[in-house]
Amino acid sequence: MPAAAPKQENTYDAKLDAKGRITIRGADAGTFRVTRRRDGSFLLRPYGEPSGGEKGALPNDAIDASTLRMIDSAVKNLKAGRRSKPADLKRYEKYSA
Repeated sequence: MPAAAPKQENTYDAKLDAKGRITIRGADAGTFRVTRRRDGSFLLRPYGEPSGGEKGALPNDAIDASTLRMIDSAVKNLKAGRRSKPADLKRYEKYSA
């Protein structure tokens, strides 16, 4: 489910503290995906748990880019016929219902 739109747009100045952090006022999310753009600006997209600690579903774009590249590579290898032998699961049959 997409994050709810803010009640109103809010612009303010923020200064980095000694550890390079800023405070985000009125944030409805506890976790953000940060993108540093070529022009030096930053884009913050909320995802994950809301700041109140309630559990929330991750949006599709919350999957890390490197993970998506690994999935793409695995699919490409599978389509090209490069794969390992099938796993032998016969020893686990005794646990099936």
